[in-house]
Amino acid sequence: MCLKKYLMFSILLIYTPKIVFTDNAHFYKAPQLHRSSTTCWFDRKKSYEVSDWYTKIDASYAYGSTSKCWDKNGHTAPLLNPTGNYNMLYLMENVALEPSQQNFAEFLGDAIINHSKTNDTFGQLEFDGKFRINNFNIDLRQNLVSNFYLEAHLPIRNLKLYNISYTDKSPATGIFSQQYWAWKIFKNNLNTILSNHNLKEYNTSYSETGLGDASILLGWQDIETNIDNEHIKLISFGLKSGILFPTGKAEKTDQVFSIPTGYKKHWGIPLECQLDIGPYDWLTLTLNGGAIIFFDKTLTKRMQTHSKQQGLMKLAIGETKERKGSLWHLEFDIKFDHFASGLSALVGYSYNRKDKDHLTPSDNSLFDMATVNYDLSLKAWDMNVLHFMIDYDFSLQLKNKKLAPKINVFYNYPFNGKNAFKTSMLGAGLGIDIRWKI
Repeated sequence: MCLKKYLMFSILLIYTPKIVFTDNAHFYKAPQLHRSSTTCWFDRKKSYEVSDWYTKIDASYAYGSTSKCWDKNGHTAPLLNPTGNYNMLYLMENVALEPSQQNFAEFLGDAIINHSKTNDTFGQLEFDGKFRINNFNIDLRQNLVSNFYLEAHLPIRNLKLYNISYTDKSPATGIFSQQYWAWKIFKNNLNTILSNHNLKEYNTSYSETGLGDASILLGWQDIETNIDNEHIKLISFGLKSGILFPTGKAEKTDQVFSIPTGYKKHWGIPLECQLDIGPYDWLTLTLNGGAIIFFDKTLTKRMQTHSKQQGLMKLAIGETKERKGSLWHLEFDIKFDHFASGLSALVGYSYNRKDKDHLTPSDNSLFDMATVNYDLSLKAWDMNVLHFMIDYDFSLQLKNKKLAPKINVFYNYPFNGKNAFKTSMLGAGLGIDIRWKI
């Protein structure tokens, strides 16, 4: 019997890195619950969650779409305008140009358009678009012994940006207006300018399907149910940490609007802890907190060349070391655990934030560090999310005492944020729990 368990565990260890690798928050979608998933109540016992060699496998799918974001001040804005209107008068400032590109630059220079005499909105474009995501998650928790376990997560997602357009925010009339001849020439040649700098047309749809960033963690969790307190039936505490692998796809440098499926090829160290308190057998209060600390990464990236350039459209490209801001979250939820046979319900709240990025360009002659890091798109983003979930555990109805399936439906609603898309996520999941020892 012991040899059989050892072989089963060895097989899981061998194949886990290949097939299952925790999904974390991204600015473009509401995150799923950070807390651990529901555990089947074989024989109506909660302690199976920490039983030796217990296995939990979960898969989920969620869909979301939006055409709005929260800008840097927390106000609702068009999807691709989180940092405010794009100031095109400074698009080509301090950008290395070929002789054939010089005429386009002159349309924006002080020689034709005197910047000091224009009003606040002349030369500004407001970009908009639509976003869609299909998100798949595969999760595995394999208990070891003495309350230790391995946890792995693999996200797979399809991202799409489409219907990209702009609105000219310049005045309708006046000397410097939408009708100014030099400004009209520039708008008509915007895609030509982008092409000169190896960028596709601004309204090119973006679509990417691939892995997100996978992770493997080692955790420890203890559950105490024999508590000499009439107001508390259960206390559980857990810790876990591991490695975030850069398996996601990076943003594309040949498109103005591009979204990475992961964290731009950065390695990271996830840290997380969870406290559960059960006042009743059917009620659990959970507090979950965690962070990911990223390692620096040298990459090729488009960067800002003037402090008044604003937005995601940048012409200059170069090598830079990126120090990625830490990603962290705090979550609280209330779970009505198996309140009606195998039926459970949950409502929760989470605050998610990623701190500011910092760039150190390799070419100081082209990129000024202060100017590059003045870029508002590098600033921190945050998101406040409400979580709702209903799940059903079949272990109480099935005669098979070794394994049992479970299903769930969930909705994650972001109701406030900064520099983030307003993408709510609706989804469903299927899982199976296996207890190798009865």
